[in-house]
Formats: sequence, C-alpha cells, structure tokens
Amino acid sequence: MERVLVVDDDGRVLTLVAAQLRKAGYEVQTAADAEAAWKLYREHRFPVILTDLRLPHMSGIQLLTRIKESAPEVAPDVLIMTGHSDLPSAVAALRAGAFDYLAKPLARAALLATVARAAEHQRLLRQVQVFSGQVSDLTRQTAAYRAEFSRIQGLDHLVLASDHMREIAAVANVLHRDPSVPVMIQGETGTGKELVAKLVHCGDGCGTPRPFIDVNCAAIPATLFETELFGYEAGTFTGARPGGAVGKIELATGGTLFLDEIADMPMEFQPKLLRALEERAIRRVGGSAKIALDVRIICASNRDLGAMVTGRTFRGDLYYRLNIGVLDLKPLRQRREEIMPLATQFLDRFAREKGKRFHGFAPGLSEPLLAYPWPGNVRELRNAIERAVLLNDAELLQREHLSFLEGVGPRLPARPPTAALGSGPLVLPAAGFDLLAHEDAIVREAMRLHDHNQSEAARFLHLTRSKLRSRLERRPSA
Repeated sequence: MERVLVVDDDGRVLTLVAAQLRKAGYEVQTAADAEAAWKLYREHRFPVILTDLRLPHMSGIQLLTRIKESAPEVAPDVLIMTGHSDLPSAVAALRAGAFDYLAKPLARAALLATVARAAEHQRLLRQVQVFSGQVSDLTRQTAAYRAEFSRIQGLDHLVLASDHMREIAAVANVLHRDPSVPVMIQGETGTGKELVAKLVHCGDGCGTPRPFIDVNCAAIPATLFETELFGYEAGTFTGARPGGAVGKIELATGGTLFLDEIADMPMEFQPKLLRALEERAIRRVGGSAKIALDVRIICASNRDLGAMVTGRTFRGDLYYRLNIGVLDLKPLRQRREEIMPLATQFLDRFAREKGKRFHGFAPGLSEPLLAYPWPGNVRELRNAIERAVLLNDAELLQREHLSFLEGVGPRLPARPPTAALGSGPLVLPAAGFDLLAHEDAIVREAMRLHDHNQSEAARFLHLTRSKLRSRLERRPSA
C-alpha cells in the first residue's frame, strides 16, 4: 500500500485518522504542524499527504504550494481537511492543486475512498512515468540505430571481401530468423563483434527499426548489475527514482540485448541471468511480479570462455546456455583480402566527413598495408586511416602519412632489430639499450592498440590493471 503523511494540529484527529488508515493497510506518519510536515516530506517524499487547512505558522494551502513547487514532475497528491467546509476554501484548495477536499468531521468511508483514489492516481502516474522513460529510451536507441546504419549505408555496402566474412554474414542471417536462439560472438578486440551483432539483429536488411540495447559488462560495477539489467521498483533503495526504473532487458523488448565483454560479468549475477533465460521472464529488484521477456540475446567476448569455464572463472551452465549460435571472427591478419577494401572505404568516408582531398593510395602503399600484422584488427586500421586523414591533406595517401608502417613491407630495406619478441631467442643489440624506455614504449603501444582501454591493455600484457597504471604514470629514466 502507499505511504501517507497526515498533518493536523488537533492530536485527537491526528490519532484517529492515522489509526483508520493504518487499519486499512497504509504506511502512515504524522506531523502536528506544517514545518514538521515539510521536513518529513523532504526526507521521505510521501506520494499521498492529508493535511488540515488551518495549521500553526503556515496554512495547509501554503504547505501544498510549497510541496508542489519543490517537485513539479513527481508531485504527491495532497488532500485538504477542514472544519470550515465553505465553498471559498474548497475552491482555493483545488485551485492550489489539491487532489480533493474533505470536510470535518471526517466520515470513515469517505476518508478511505478518497485516500484510495489518490493512491491509485499516484500508482498510475508512476506507471506513466516508467512508460514515458521507456519510450524516451527506445526513441534514443532507434535514432542511434538509424544513424549507425545510415552511416554504413545498410548491409549491401558492408565490406564482405573474404570468404570468411561472407560465411559470417550468411550464418548471421540464419540466426536472425530465430530470436529464441542465443548468439555468442567470439574474436579478438577490434574484429567487429558489435557490427556482426547488428547483422544478426537486422538479418539481410534493416527492415522496421527495433531496439538494439548494448551493455558493456566491463563498465558496470558488480553491485549495480542486477538493477542495471533487471530494473527496480519504486522505493527499493535510498536514492532510487520515485517511479522505479526499467532495466536494459525490458528496454530491449521486441529487439536485441547485446552483452559485450560478457566474460567480465560478475559470477554472482550469472545464475540470475541464466534463470531469466530459462524462464524467459525477470523480476525487477524489489518487485514480485514476473515480467515476460521477448528479447534476442547476443553476447560477445574477446576471451576464451571455454577456458574460463575450465578455470572456474565463468559458470559452465550459463556458458552452455549461451553457446548455441556461435560466430567466431578471425583476426584481420587472417583475412588480408579485406584490408585494402576496408582501407578504401575508411579513406573515402573520412575524407568526405573531414572535407579532405584524398581519393586513393599512393603506388606501392598496399604492400606494407598488407604486410603489417594489424594487432588491433579492423579498429586499428580504421583509426590509422582516420588519423592520417585528419593530420594531412593530399590527393593520395602516402607512406609518410602512416608512420607506424616504417620498416614494414618488401619495398623497404630491412632494419636490424633492437629487440625482437617471438617464439625464438630474444635478440638484443650489442651496444645495449634502455630497458625502462623500451618497457614504457611497449606499454604505450599496447594502450594505443586497445584504444586506451586499460583493462584490455592489461590483459594483453598479462598485467593487473593497477600494475599497468603504475607503469603509465612512470616516466622512463634519462
């Protein structure tokens, strides 16, 4: 039942009204004057307030006005009581925004009926607020969805220049037809897992826009996972929205929930997600009603979840539930036939966006581009082309515009290594070298390859995040 605040300077009326409301199942607090009522309201934000018209120091109408002005969007329903049941006071109360007007002495039936109507009105207002927030979020998601596919001009304009990517697109289209099948996309960072998720979401065409809600599991604190995904009811915890909140899973109704970096999902939340998938229903935090799910689940990971299951760092039951529609993305170095088509698409796109003259590549530039290993995959290629276009302006992209290609490709003379990492013995220069400077360069290059994401760079270097941060803060010795 709703919480009700009763305000009256007559102790007998206060006790009687509070007792009748508590007996009817309401949670009631009382105040003997307007200042005490105002303090209680600021602390507890009561949805229903029952106040006498005549109070010491401040009238019930003045209290009503103060409360309404402090919370115009989520204002409570205020009921005015008075022993002076004349028309002018009733009109003044209603004009000030009172929900209703009760004349003393209060009849029990009238009191309970009026409070019940106010409580139901508040419940409907909260429901409208939740639905309005859901519509607003879906509108933003739809706009972002349309903008993304407008940018790449639909699936017909995607670069599918390798047999591998054509097969990925074909399987994605098959998976699109059955939203009940969870999809797991695996691949190194930067290989395009989110874009493949959108291929599954859309199938072979954009069609009618439906929500695509992406959740980066690595970015959500463990304590907030349940409220972020499942939502919560009003009053569940201190600081909660007055009307509660809709979770990401509900926002994805009729569309797709994309759980990126699912390997970072806290172990304690994994059985709750598994139960939601099995029952195809959730309960909001603090709620008891089941909410049916109509959502496609797509997950992505750049880590070996099977190995994590073996190492007991990811639940096996959840892994086997998700690992049905599997798409394994090869790194760019294993699909080199895509490098030049992708580079051409990026060059055209960024030249157009930034108003530059670039319209092609200098002769011979394709050889080092194809020879480079692209450890950051498609994301690194895209960022390299964008940076080159941003910092330069010419008709053809030149080797000097891509400084990281120095020493790459058969057209350049080989340079003796200063330090080589690989499966063979480590090769060091005879004259020696600065260890700290090289370590600093390696750490910063790892950060660049992973778009300055410290968690990903730390995993790449087999370091903890705190150790990586200490190396980033340190400067190499002179």
